[in-house]
Amino acid sequence: MLVSDHHHRPPDDRPVTVRVVTVSDRCHSGEREDRSGPAARDELEHAGITVVEVRVVPDEPDAVRSVVQEKDVDVVFCTGGTGVGPRDITIETLEPLLDKTLPGFGELFRARSVEQVGTAAFLSRAMAGVVAGRAVFCVPGSPKAAALGARLAASEMAHLVFHVLKG
Repeated sequence: MLVSDHHHRPPDDRPVTVRVVTVSDRCHSGEREDRSGPAARDELEHAGITVVEVRVVPDEPDAVRSVVQEKDVDVVFCTGGTGVGPRDITIETLEPLLDKTLPGFGELFRARSVEQVGTAAFLSRAMAGVVAGRAVFCVPGSPKAAALGARLAASEMAHLVFHVLKG
């Protein structure tokens, strides 16, 4: 079951707000269309989450750090830059910023990914945590991975934000 029994909202009773960020040099340059950001947005909105922006940034540490540290949303959902290639820097950039880690998200993502990609799921470095009072999720950049990650994150997102913000 993907739907949580927890239906908390942020302490001020407003909807949870999310920025979806695709980390991709090729999408940022216009060489490739961003399909993973819209896939994540669609899943989050289907779950009743308010997506305020879908943005594309290059695989550059400063760009990734900057978009996660902006304080105008409750959650930043990143897709891309999580592979093992030399330009995949999302995880290395964000791990030092984490105030808290949520290893269960990456574990659950990989377990569910096996159904889609088989043993290649162990190559995923999906992760989640808390950075400066906002939840951050990072998943691989394929549209299927973005959709799966968004579905999994959405199931507990309001509950997570409730606890992060009330603390």
